[in-house]
Amino acid sequence: MMTDITTTVLRPVPRRVPMVVAVFSFRYDAALVPALVANITPMVHGFVSQDDRMSDSALSDEPGRRNRLHTAARAIGADWILAVDPDERFEAQLAQRIGDLTADTDSRTLWVFNRREMFSATAYRTDGLWGLKTEMRLYPASATRIPLGQALHGSWVSPDPAYRQAKTGINLYHLRHATAARTRLRRDTYAAADPERRFQHFGYDYLTDLRGAQLTEIGAERAFSPPHVEDGGLWAAADIGAIGHPGPDPIAARLHLMAVLCRQRGAAGAAFVAGDICQADPADTDMRLVAANMALRSGQPAAAVRLAAAADDADGHAFAQVITARAWAALGDHAQAMAAMARAADDTGPGQIMAQLQHDMAPDRQDFAAADARWRRWTMDGGQIHDGPRNGIGKLAVIVMAVKAPATLARAVDSVRSQSPEVEIVVVNSGGGDARRLLQRQLDQIRLIETATPLFVGAARNIGIESSRAPYVAFLAADCEALPGWVAGRLARHAAGALMVSTAVEPARPGTVIGSMAECLVFPLRSALLGQEAAVHYGRSYDRALFAQVGLFAPRLRVAEDTEFHRRTDTLASPVWAPEIRVRHDDPQALIPLLLDLHRRGQRAAFHLRPLNLPLTGPAPDWVKKLVMARQDQIRQFLQRDPGASRIRKLQLGLALRLGLMVFDRGVRRADKSLAKADSAATAAKLCAAKDLGRAIILAGEAVALVPQNATFRQLLGDLLLQRGSPDDFSAALAQLRQALALVPTAAHTLWRAATALHQQGQTPAALALCEDAVIAAAGTSAVLLVAARVAHWSQKPEYALLLAQQALAADPASIQAHQFLEQLHRRSGQIALADRRKDMANCLLEAKAARSRNV
Repeated sequence: MMTDITTTVLRPVPRRVPMVVAVFSFRYDAALVPALVANITPMVHGFVSQDDRMSDSALSDEPGRRNRLHTAARAIGADWILAVDPDERFEAQLAQRIGDLTADTDSRTLWVFNRREMFSATAYRTDGLWGLKTEMRLYPASATRIPLGQALHGSWVSPDPAYRQAKTGINLYHLRHATAARTRLRRDTYAAADPERRFQHFGYDYLTDLRGAQLTEIGAERAFSPPHVEDGGLWAAADIGAIGHPGPDPIAARLHLMAVLCRQRGAAGAAFVAGDICQADPADTDMRLVAANMALRSGQPAAAVRLAAAADDADGHAFAQVITARAWAALGDHAQAMAAMARAADDTGPGQIMAQLQHDMAPDRQDFAAADARWRRWTMDGGQIHDGPRNGIGKLAVIVMAVKAPATLARAVDSVRSQSPEVEIVVVNSGGGDARRLLQRQLDQIRLIETATPLFVGAARNIGIESSRAPYVAFLAADCEALPGWVAGRLARHAAGALMVSTAVEPARPGTVIGSMAECLVFPLRSALLGQEAAVHYGRSYDRALFAQVGLFAPRLRVAEDTEFHRRTDTLASPVWAPEIRVRHDDPQALIPLLLDLHRRGQRAAFHLRPLNLPLTGPAPDWVKKLVMARQDQIRQFLQRDPGASRIRKLQLGLALRLGLMVFDRGVRRADKSLAKADSAATAAKLCAAKDLGRAIILAGEAVALVPQNATFRQLLGDLLLQRGSPDDFSAALAQLRQALALVPTAAHTLWRAATALHQQGQTPAALALCEDAVIAAAGTSAVLLVAARVAHWSQKPEYALLLAQQALAADPASIQAHQFLEQLHRRSGQIALADRRKDMANCLLEAKAARSRNV
């Protein structure tokens, strides 16, 4: 039955102002509509609503309702649409910001809000995935031309690469969880409507699981209006039987939930789910080890020891000893930790991974001057080291990174030495220069490592990590100066429990036009004036334990090595923003040098931000325009930070910033031309590889020469060289694949290609060594661990293979390949019952995957 659509205009739309229209439908939650309308009235010019109470089914067609709402909104001239449900409220500050967000009628920006699930009238849940939920709810009307089709949990607009998503930083509060009865009903409604978990692969049981819940009160500055008045209603169909059977999540959904939680800072929640699975099947040793590893990741080392001990009693696995060792280390018992590591090494035999684990657990016992010191592997020439006898022994290690010993190096070191408490200082200088002369006054108080070959910053960071001892590690570039409080502020935040602390940047000439240009365009969103959500989190210091869990920095990336690294660290914990901790950056002091710097930065940005495989013919989304639009948003917000500035000052600064953005834009577009040529060459190489392999190799080589920092092009060239198969090609191919891994350490497919090529050439020990290096570089990456496990199996090292495969499962409990490979290992070792368990779980995951594919 057709339902009713109502259009309401709240106020006239001024000329040249885009029209913003809210859309929503209501049924069981009709009583909430008046408060919803009061909430959105200051934000929109009108709204389109749909009364769904006339529907003749327990759940009406969600995409159909949304499509009709969109059509009605476009019919009344909406330029922008704000989507909402009756049980949701927008933060009040949206009324002040919506004009800026919707100022451009031709915008292709989809605005994303923080979704705050309210577990009381005034507090929302923030642990694990609860604190990371977002919703795209404000979008141009032009984005609704493609009809919606997904039955449940679909976006309000269909996917379209021409549109970009951007965060508003504004909260959207969802009231449904404010009572336990509504929470249960919401879970049961979705479970009944989606019995195969086709539309949400990690299921719905988590909605009612309150274990480890952390609630945050809404601050006065983030409030919504009008305040919620609890009515005790259920706001949904109470007759679940009319929808279906709300059974519990199947095992596949629970495995996926653990994987999702691990990727979204929810290891504690994953540990609870793993514990439930172990309780239901105590004989499943693999899952007990998963539970132990989850407990360790979530900061419960005592529980990890207990769970690992039970697994070790059952089967004596090396992974149980590794978990035990790391747990004892976290508990401060070094003797027990090293004893457990020794037992693990006895099971697996010697290897680089075991050596790295021992190094990570006892950095204070390392001889950094030794010829085989681990930091030397990041150098081409072995490096030279000078260890000052009066270097600090504090809780923070500061790695000062330099290339060719710039004149600013001594100032950077002094800016750290002058602070308290004392710190361990490691200076890593590569590419030559006379660092010893520059640092003559400081040599007794630093550890200086020099290498004649220039290093990318990732390799310099790794050298510093592996040649220092302090429990926390920070980095300082030689062209920066640590301002007072830089050391004490970091240590205070870490002492309060932060695993990572991100910090602010101050320009060399704050308050000037040049300084403001640098602040806005060189280091956007790192101003000390920004809050946690608005800031980008760079300039971090790290708890050393993170490196054992996620690996190290990509050693060959010219820039953005920290961005790549943070994709891994940020699955564990949120960085803590500390705007009071600042560095002063040595920016260009005049306009022309600054503009040249912005042009170079634009070129570098293109190499790391351009999407791969853009269409080579026909209309293509202008990714550069999206990037520039994001910078324009930053400029607009920057100019709004100083409302007291004079009109002349604002005009001067606005013109300067737009000039700088134009130069940055030209740098991006210039580099984009080279990137497009490289993309075209790589595509042509793929197309002609079957008929003319030699020509394909030439084309792939051209792509690599144009963009040497692109791992995809290097893998392509390596693959083509392996296909041709001449003796000279093999070493060249392997070099390309190694370079690709040094750019993207988590690229398991690249590792697999290189390892299998070595194995096929009869070089299985070399393949295993390559895999060990990869596991160390990308620790905690399930697919990389699984490749290493297979190669260990080829190497006739069954215990080593089992250790790595169980680590792969612990890193991703929903990995079908990990379950399947463990089944093979267990079956070969006679553990038939355990093999059958892995086979059953793999089959459940395969069936769930097939069910999800039917959504298409």
